[in-house]
Amino acid sequence: MECPAEDKLTVSPNRWHFLLQSLQDLDRGLAQCGSRLFVLKGRPMDMLPSLFKEWGITRLSFEVDCEPFRKSRDAVITGLANQSGVEVISRVSHTLYDAEVLLMSTEGRAPQVFDEFMEVALQLGRPQMPAPRVNRQLFGSCLTPVARDHNQQYGVPTLEEIGFQKPAATGSWFYPGGEQEALTRMEAALQKV
Repeated sequence: MECPAEDKLTVSPNRWHFLLQSLQDLDRGLAQCGSRLFVLKGRPMDMLPSLFKEWGITRLSFEVDCEPFRKSRDAVITGLANQSGVEVISRVSHTLYDAEVLLMSTEGRAPQVFDEFMEVALQLGRPQMPAPRVNRQLFGSCLTPVARDHNQQYGVPTLEEIGFQKPAATGSWFYPGGEQEALTRMEAALQKV
């Protein structure tokens, strides 16, 4: 897990707490499929080239990010993967529409108000349906060996391990992170409609 110094200075412990809960939820979901989440502590550019060889990685996938720092980092990682013969698959998955496609359809000018966005969305059509829920069958023959010391080597760190003192619970701690929590909240909200 990369925690750039500038992120540590600008991101509150509450936000990190939410992120870590989300990672713990992802790890539990992967464990139900016979795998685990591997959290690497360091810069991806430094760690991945040796792991490609050590772990025999043939395919790397990640979510497309539109922030300039993340885009340049992802370009470097894609280059490193290509040099190692690793296939790279990146997909837009945290927004309804690909930001690059949206900007191309508006000649590089981002919609400024909701009505402008709705006009562009109508031109682009309905967003893609979500991918199916990941289950053991979707993993197929792709199994990652999990060692007994997995939690010590690759487990989700605590706030203290990434350099924060655990703050007293605040209002934001009433909104736990993770997909399961989000789905529960969404279902509850839909029941009210």
